[in-house]
Amino acid sequence: MPCGAEVIIVLLPMLVPGAALLPAVAMAALAAAAALGYTVSRGADRTRAAGMTEVDVQIENAETVTEDLRLGQQLILNRDGITLVFSRDRQGRAVVRAAGCGMTQVALRAAAEEFISHLTQQYAYHRLMTKLRQKDFTVIEESVEADRTVHVRVSVYRD
Repeated sequence: MPCGAEVIIVLLPMLVPGAALLPAVAMAALAAAAALGYTVSRGADRTRAAGMTEVDVQIENAETVTEDLRLGQQLILNRDGITLVFSRDRQGRAVVRAAGCGMTQVALRAAAEEFISHLTQQYAYHRLMTKLRQKDFTVIEESVEADRTVHVRVSVYRD
């Protein structure tokens, strides 16, 4: 790249099949949870209440999303009567379980998919920013569009 060249990077809110996901997923999960207004719980009440509905949503094409989590390790999130459990199941798959009393499976699935979308984008953002720092790029400008598309403008100066 020529001296002083600029690069514009656009992150779209989508899951990229086969993306190499690394341990930054923990930071990404917490950032996604905060962005969506979820609070982190230390543990979960294993008692199933009457009227409790649950739905599991597997994160497709992301087998390594939870490689930094031990099997069975969980991140438990709560918001407005919905509990999301982000974990790596016994087969090593990344799964989000959504549960809530008086909630429909459709509403719970939508909550899980919204979290997965934010998780994926936050992961890509954190991974990108780490790589940019490692390669001595300087972030000149960042912006986020209404549709959550992130624009990152960077430059690099080489001697």
